[in-house]
Amino acid sequence: MKKQNFESKEAEILRQKAMVLLKKRPSRQDSQLSEADILKLIHELEVHQIELELQNDELVLSKKREAELAAEKYIELYDFAPSGYFTLSSDGRIIDLNLSGANMLGKERSYIKNHSFSIFVTRDTKPIFNHFLEKVFTGKSKETCDVTLSSADNIPTYIHLTGIVSENYENCYATVLDITQRKLAEEALRESEEKYRTIFENVQNVFYQLDLKGNILDISPSIKYFSGFYREQMIGFPIGNLYLDHNVSDIMLINILANGELRDYELQLKPNSGGTKYVSASARLILDADGNPNHVDGTLMDITARILAEQELT
Repeated sequence: MKKQNFESKEAEILRQKAMVLLKKRPSRQDSQLSEADILKLIHELEVHQIELELQNDELVLSKKREAELAAEKYIELYDFAPSGYFTLSSDGRIIDLNLSGANMLGKERSYIKNHSFSIFVTRDTKPIFNHFLEKVFTGKSKETCDVTLSSADNIPTYIHLTGIVSENYENCYATVLDITQRKLAEEALRESEEKYRTIFENVQNVFYQLDLKGNILDISPSIKYFSGFYREQMIGFPIGNLYLDHNVSDIMLINILANGELRDYELQLKPNSGGTKYVSASARLILDADGNPNHVDGTLMDITARILAEQELT
């Protein structure tokens, strides 16, 4: 506003100066112009007018080209972005979407518009989407949720929704990310962990995990057969408590930390109600992401029958 007032004042000062200079110039009222001079002057004015019109047309075309270029860039960014962009009404109706969003839903964009987004969501995750939409329109903060999209080939598509209400509270602007690969990887990892846990809890040999001081972090339930103690009773205690010679565990740990592993180390366990047990111990040093020692994984294999047979032969 101050700038406009300053420019207006400057223009007024310039006009006053021009008026003063005009008054000092000799008047041309008495001068006579020939008809040819008048026609020439009119011609020059007409040419100048046409030049101004051409300049104005060029300016209009330039502005139009800039607007078209901006529109093309917007379309390119909007339609071909890796994320799906949706404009939803308060009842979940799809008002607008980009090509990536249409590809996620597996339908033509013209078909998808004006349909409810919820019809593309699986029945089990539809309540999650409905709750997400309700929270978007009742609050002012950004909301998120994970739902699954249905498909004709029964291959699920997992998506992450982020939504925020428009300034007039009439629409929801939603961004959709395809997280299928991440979900499948998580499911594969969970299945792998479940299989490992099943093996860990049902295997006849003993699997164990130690900290770098030789204390038990985890051990398989089969330890009950070897020691007479339950798994829960062993966690947190030195593994050397199992061995007849308690000091041998310190020697084993030193070798593991120095060499990275230990193989087929024969040990006698402390006698329990099941009698004396002999085991073959193997262990490996596990490093963290930075290459530093983290913990020790090991196994105990029952070799009691072989040792007793060898003792009978001697």
